[in-house]
Amino acid sequence: QDLTNYLKSIKAEEIESVEIITQPSSKYDAAGSAGILNIILKREKGLGTKGTITNTLTRGDYFRNNTTLNLNHRTKKAALFGTYSHFEGETDNFFFLKRIQGSNIFDGRTITISDMRNERLNLGGDYYVSKNSTLGASFTGSLNNNSSETDSKTPISQTDDFMVDSILTAPNRNNSEVQNLTANINYNYKDTSGRVFSVDVDWVKFKSDVDSYQPNIYTSADGGEVFSSNINFQVTPIEIDVYSAKTDYEQKLGKKGSISVGAKVSQVLTNNIFDFYVEENGIRSLQLDRSNTFDYSESILAGYINYKSSWKKWKFQGGLRAE
Repeated sequence: QDLTNYLKSIKAEEIESVEIITQPSSKYDAAGSAGILNIILKREKGLGTKGTITNTLTRGDYFRNNTTLNLNHRTKKAALFGTYSHFEGETDNFFFLKRIQGSNIFDGRTITISDMRNERLNLGGDYYVSKNSTLGASFTGSLNNNSSETDSKTPISQTDDFMVDSILTAPNRNNSEVQNLTANINYNYKDTSGRVFSVDVDWVKFKSDVDSYQPNIYTSADGGEVFSSNINFQVTPIEIDVYSAKTDYEQKLGKKGSISVGAKVSQVLTNNIFDFYVEENGIRSLQLDRSNTFDYSESILAGYINYKSSWKKWKFQGGLRAE
């Protein structure tokens, strides 16, 4: 969901190309073997200073607004770039479901209204050490605020008379704030003989604060009498830190082939908290037997070698990766 919200904040004119890697080679992490989608954003190629500001306002059931400011400055030796975008808007959806279970008929009607706001900042620069090598750095920060109100009402009747005898209502409320920070330092070398060498150092900080209010209330058909209620509240903060460094080298081997080697080291630190509360008479109490704290640490050291070539209409590659 966080990735979906981030992609909604990117305007189409910011994207230069989308690369679909259906069969990732051993160069990529084992976790990405099912396929990789690489979104390449536009970079100003001309010399000088250029800036653009765009605003898009759309109207469906609700208004949505997307504003983007883009600035670029480039000389023969260096380039600076910055992008700021703001997106806000509301959406609604409905889910109607009628079920018959034994002698009971459940005729559910659920409507959800969601409000989303996204702020995204991207800063960076490149220094051209020589005509073949570039030293670069970038920083990206995004903040997502989302809230949703779900109102669900399920009249319950019997198959013998179809008269509603009770109603289940569930006015759920969810709020989330997600921060995502990414910093990168990189060095790239590429010459006319096909040799490519790169070094990347990355840091990622992900923080999510989510709370969910989930009441389930059974009442009489007219709503005057409460038969039973189950009201709970959940607080689920998540914090993730990722540190990684990798290096890759590629050169031609044979007339139409190339060989590449590389290594990567990464560390992931994760803290997840799930606090479960039960609400009675307006008072919330923490349920320790239904709550949990999960701490996770992962360190990966990887290396790979890969060869690819072509012959007539055929393309093939083979590689080995150890993690």
